[in-house]
Amino acid sequence: TEDAVKTLASFSLGVNLTEDGRGESVNVDGTAISKLIAGENWTDVEFSTDDGWCFDRDCDPLDATGWPEMIHSCGKGLCVHWLASRFHSRTYYSTDIGSATWLIMKPATMQCTLPPTVAPTSVPTTAPTLAPTVQPTFAPTVEPTVQPTFAPTVAPTMQPTFAPTVAPTVAPMISCDDTCYGRADDFYTIAGIPNVYCRDGQALIQHSTGQCATYGFLSSVGESSCGYLTEDAVKTLASFSLGVNLTEDGRGESVNVDGTAISKLIAGENWTDVEFSTDDGWCFDRDCDPLDATGWP
Repeated sequence: TEDAVKTLASFSLGVNLTEDGRGESVNVDGTAISKLIAGENWTDVEFSTDDGWCFDRDCDPLDATGWPEMIHSCGKGLCVHWLASRFHSRTYYSTDIGSATWLIMKPATMQCTLPPTVAPTSVPTTAPTLAPTVQPTFAPTVEPTVQPTFAPTVAPTMQPTFAPTVAPTVAPMISCDDTCYGRADDFYTIAGIPNVYCRDGQALIQHSTGQCATYGFLSSVGESSCGYLTEDAVKTLASFSLGVNLTEDGRGESVNVDGTAISKLIAGENWTDVEFSTDDGWCFDRDCDPLDATGWP
């Protein structure tokens, strides 16, 4: 979805377009990323290629309206048509050839490590282990490294910027103890909240089996639970989160990743006016005031 792409783009350095057997075309000066974030097209973005990709046009690229309609080489059938209607193709005619759009992501500003292993591992680990490893581990760095910026800045920034900044911009530092990101599926203490269930980088704050005899506040929620975490626990976890994912067994999911669902949780408000995106037919319409939606849960 566009929201998901914008979120990923905000953590990326460039864009790589590929077509099976016909090479690639890349933009790494930040313009393709800034256009994605702004909801604009790539009409005036310069992509570099060693594989003969063509971006010429003879008329207004009216079909390039923003993600996923990004490049319309109008009037030039042998040039790029990176449009959903043409299956994102290197030419107008190559819709039967596989293609892909890749985001070149930024390196992490900190190293998140898994807990020490009890037994030796066959490959190097990035943190000490409780027993010897078959191969050596990488040494930690003394100080964080700062990534280069696309344009000069008045003062150093912790993250690349697309234009000069007046003062330093410091990315919020999230401790590895404050996030489910990078963890195996299991229960952990997250942001000081004990027994939080993590799966696929997500923290579970509510669960229903569909066969619940009781349903209410719980100190811990797992995939066999009937209930939800307290409002204070949810607010704490939300402050270290990017979005919200609602799921129902066998009926798909609905997601908000623009930050509004998270900000509403932190503020103790409901999700009445929050836009959730779905490919599974979820409906959020209403015909009257949502008086029962008073905030978590």
